[in-house]
Amino acid sequence: MIEIKKYAALTLMLAAPLACGAELAEAWECKKEYGKWDEIVFEAVVYQGYSRGGVISAGAEHESAFRTRGFDRIWEYGGAGDDSLRHVLLIKHDGAGEYYESMAGEKSAGPAMYLECRGRDVHSPSETDQTGD
Repeated sequence: MIEIKKYAALTLMLAAPLACGAELAEAWECKKEYGKWDEIVFEAVVYQGYSRGGVISAGAEHESAFRTRGFDRIWEYGGAGDDSLRHVLLIKHDGAGEYYESMAGEKSAGPAMYLECRGRDVHSPSETDQTGD
């Protein structure tokens, strides 16, 4: 049941862009590297066109820029002001993820968190969404 609620929250985050005609191309969820799948720390989506996306983290929703580097996927958000944090979520081709944060204009010293990520069905909750493994 918890997973269905998370899917509903992700769906609500995307409602405005979808209402304007944007369609989802990909959806991902990430847990801490050695965490459990019922403790998701990031959810991320990519809109058709592959230049914009969205991230849910700590209950906050963020519109983001999206790009690829080879097979890796990268979401970037925040960092608009001189003293604001810039956030980067990187999901590698094998599902390993990294989260970075740094002050705007500065380079990150390294990942703030290592993650394990998996793709989600963008059209409906999958069968695994109803399990608490």
